[in-house]
Amino acid sequence: MTRTPAALILLLAATPAGAAPTPRDALPHPEYFPTTKGARWVYQSDIAGGVEEIVVTAVELVDGQKVVSRAGVGANKRAYSRMAVSAKGVRRVDGSGGGTEAGDWLLKVPFKPGEAWEAADQSKRKTFGPEKVEVPAGRFEAVRVVIVSPGNPNFDTTLWYAPGIGEVKRVSHAADGSEIVVRALKSFTPGKE
Repeated sequence: MTRTPAALILLLAATPAGAAPTPRDALPHPEYFPTTKGARWVYQSDIAGGVEEIVVTAVELVDGQKVVSRAGVGANKRAYSRMAVSAKGVRRVDGSGGGTEAGDWLLKVPFKPGEAWEAADQSKRKTFGPEKVEVPAGRFEAVRVVIVSPGNPNFDTTLWYAPGIGEVKRVSHAADGSEIVVRALKSFTPGKE
């Protein structure tokens, strides 16, 4: 069977030229913090009066990063720092008065188990996982970040970040070995695009 040049041209025109180009803002990994307005976390908390509820109030694109603003809901009137989510990870944009300075990386991505870095307050941070963590909202595959304070190397805070949700659990360990569950996710509702 022979094909005419016209038939070959039609065949080539109907064949896809290749995959569509990747959008410039596409991340090579999942985002470890929600970036849609209306996303809502409800946490069980040993120190925030039992329940802590937080909502994303705005998301702005600033210098190639998604800057996420958050606010407490209901009885929770606590101020929350803004977070920047980018191809480099999740970092605090402004201070929250909790000892973590503006610009500090909470999670660097793509994460590497065992990677360590120092924050502006001289605390040391190190990533582990991913690993499974159980909270009231269910079981999540999450990256663990351990923060050791400079003034008290026997005191540490451990956070777990799940893709698309952000922090699912936060636990502090005191020098005497006691554990305080600062946050454990009860529910998460994604925002709407």
